[in-house]
Formats: sequence, structure tokens, C-alpha cells
Amino acid sequence: MNVIAVFYQTLHALGQICLFRAKPTALPYSWFMLALFIALDFVLNVYHLGQLKAQISADIPLVERSIGAMLSIFALVAITYSMLLKRNLASRLHKFLLAIFGTELMLTGLAQLLFSITGSEAVPTLQLILTIWRLAVQIQIIQSTFEAKLPQAILLLLGIILAASLPLWFIIGMNLPPQP
Repeated sequence: MNVIAVFYQTLHALGQICLFRAKPTALPYSWFMLALFIALDFVLNVYHLGQLKAQISADIPLVERSIGAMLSIFALVAITYSMLLKRNLASRLHKFLLAIFGTELMLTGLAQLLFSITGSEAVPTLQLILTIWRLAVQIQIIQSTFEAKLPQAILLLLGIILAASLPLWFIIGMNLPPQP
């Protein structure tokens, strides 16, 4: 199968996952797409950490942002792999990561498009709606991948988010200005 066909199938399946019409099993198995999504997520994390400058009154150096983004991705992969391995579902890691990174990128792109179209007064409402949608999609992905019930999927998602966020919080905390 050529790269363009895989790219189209992946985007189509991700769109269906975001609309709750498909599960990660609908995604084609592609190392290229997984590497592409991880690289794009890395760039987005580095960019978003740079955008925090105005909010936290600290300038986080590019090297530290890159290390934080890389450690965050590594934590997500490692925690997920260990949880799937414990349940004898390690073969599902590839499509899980494709689904998580792909839907995150797709919904982030949609958010940026909507924020640029709407006025600034609509941004908080859109952020809330898109955050709830993103969490619901991620819960559905976890339910399908881990064969978990809804409460378990919610707890798994919270644990994964917490574990993957720790490196970023550490980098941000290191760069906060001292309190008077």
C-alpha cells in the first residue's frame, strides 16, 4: 500500500474515531504515520510550552522545552505499554498510539481553525466544548483498547494524563520566577 493511501485511510479512520463511529482497530498499521504523529505532537508540545511565557512570566529555553516534550511522549508510551503488557494486550499499543496522537492532532487542528474563525468572546466556550470532546474521544479509545468499562477508562485516562504531564510540569516548575 502506498503512503498516500495509508495517509488517507488513517485520516478517514481518525475522523470516524473522533465522531465515535470507529475504534482504533480501524486504523491501518503504519510505522510511518505513527512516527509522523509523534513528531508532530513533539513539535506542538514544544510550541505550546513556548506559548506559556506570557501566562507564567517565565521564558522556558528551547532545549528544556524539547526535553520536556520528549519525556512526556516517552512517559505516555512507557506507561501505556506497561499497562497493556500487564493485561496481555501489548499488540494493541501501535494502534492505540496512532489513535491517541492522531485524534489529538486532528482536534487541535480543528480547535485552531475554530479559534481563528470565531471572535475572542467565543473562545472559552469553544475550549470547554473541545476539551470535553477530546476527553470523550480519548476515553472511547481507552475503553476499546483496554476492554475497560467507562469508570475504568476514565481512571486509566486520568493516570495516563498525569504520568505524561509530570515531565512538562517539572520543566515549567524549574523555570518559574522565584516568589518574593
